Amino acid sequence: CCATLLPKMSFSKASMFVPRKWTYEWVKEHCLTRFGVVGGPNDLVTAWQFSDIVEFGASRIIFTNGGQDMWKPGSYQESLSDSLVVIDMPSGGHHSELYAMGVNLTADVERGQHQVADLLQEWFNDI
Repeated sequence: CCATLLPKMSFSKASMFVPRKWTYEWVKEHCLTRFGVVGGPNDLVTAWQFSDIVEFGASRIIFTNGGQDMWKPGSYQESLSDSLVVIDMPSGGHHSELYAMGVNLTADVERGQHQVADLLQEWFNDI
């Protein structure tokens, strides 16, 4: 995370980590002291040309987010087109669509899984 990915996160009294507010300055200092590297907050965006994925012709990508997902602030929050789709699952995360379907899932995660399955089926049919 220190070299390429700087997730914006904080720690609370409810976790095992000491409560503190996230700041870029703290992360830079920590990464430099602990690992001798400092990544920029936009390094992956630049390296993978995510600044305008529509311009670069990207298509058929599903971005899944959730309220339990520390990566959400760095992800797309709204669909960019009919084939660059954001699916939000407030009680899930970016991996919740991979859970076994129908096994102790919240309604929003189950709905997200069905949206992913429907989109993939539609795209496979197009191909």
